[in-house]
Amino acid sequence: VIGLTVVDAYGQWLFRGAKEPNRLGTKVLVILHEDTPQRRNDIEAIRLAWKQATGHQSVLWSRQAVEVSF
Repeated sequence: VIGLTVVDAYGQWLFRGAKEPNRLGTKVLVILHEDTPQRRNDIEAIRLAWKQATGHQSVLWSRQAVEVSF
């Protein structure tokens, strides 16, 4: 099974020493995929491309094994 979902999101973080949080509209991308080295490399390429396209300093990547049924 391979699939994806894109969700509009809002985030914020507080830089060390800052008085106000930095607020940001962004996207959450959920990808269902096989856990293989090639798929992990593909996702890392997506993460780095988004980082470059948006100029964001960091782009979170969280992985979790799941069982799905459709």
